Amino acid sequence: MSLEQLIFQYSTGEQLELKADKTEEKEQTYTPPPIYEDPRPDLAEDSHLWNELLRIAHTFHPLDAEKSAEFCAVLNGMRCGGTRIRAGKSGWVLRPDIDPTGRVAWSSQAEYDEMKEKYLARWLDWLRIALKRLNEKHPFNHLSSGT
Repeated sequence: MSLEQLIFQYSTGEQLELKADKTEEKEQTYTPPPIYEDPRPDLAEDSHLWNELLRIAHTFHPLDAEKSAEFCAVLNGMRCGGTRIRAGKSGWVLRPDIDPTGRVAWSSQAEYDEMKEKYLARWLDWLRIALKRLNEKHPFNHLSSGT
C-alpha cells in the first residue's frame, strides 16, 4: 500500500486490512489507534506533542464535530507519513522527516509537499490556530529552533 493510500484511508476513517504474512492464509485486520492518538509512537521525540495536537484538532470546532474529526484525521495521516513537530522561529511548526527508502518517513521533500498541498492545504487556518494552542499548553524552546 502506498503512503498516499494510507493517508487517504486513515483520514477517511476506513479500516485498513493488511496481511500479516504472504504465506499465511488467514488475513489479520489492523485496527489503527483512535485518530486523536499519535499513530507513530516510534517517533518518540515529539510523540507527546502529537498526542496533544491531535486532541486539540479532534475537538477544534465544538459545534462541528464532523469537521473537527476530519481535520484531526488529516493531521493523523500526515503524522503517519513521518511529519514531525519542530520548534520554528515563533512557535511549533510541522516538518517532514525524510527517508529516501520511504519505509519510515517521507521519501522526499517533494512527496511531503505534494501530500501537504493535496490534504492539508484547506486546513491551514485551523492548523495555525491549533499550533498556537499547542504552544500555549507546551511552550516551545526558542533555543532549540536553531535561530
